[in-house]
Amino acid sequence: MLDVKAHRAMIKQVQLREFEALVAKVGLPQAAFRTSVHAHDLDDATDRLAEMYGREFVLSVWNEDDASKLRSSELQQRSQHEL
Repeated sequence: MLDVKAHRAMIKQVQLREFEALVAKVGLPQAAFRTSVHAHDLDDATDRLAEMYGREFVLSVWNEDDASKLRSSELQQRSQHEL
């Protein structure tokens, strides 16, 4: 088993990013839960999650960095438009 430092180094080497996901699956102790996966891009993350849980149970997938950039960009556009 890899230690945390080696795991992080491996992730950087292959340039994987962390994606968050909301999964809902009937029959699990928690019917809906949040999880994460390391992947190359959004499609790769969705595919990896679909393999683990089934595509129909993956409700939403996102990358926190991308989401923050989008929100920041939207706020800038709104403030420029209001001027």
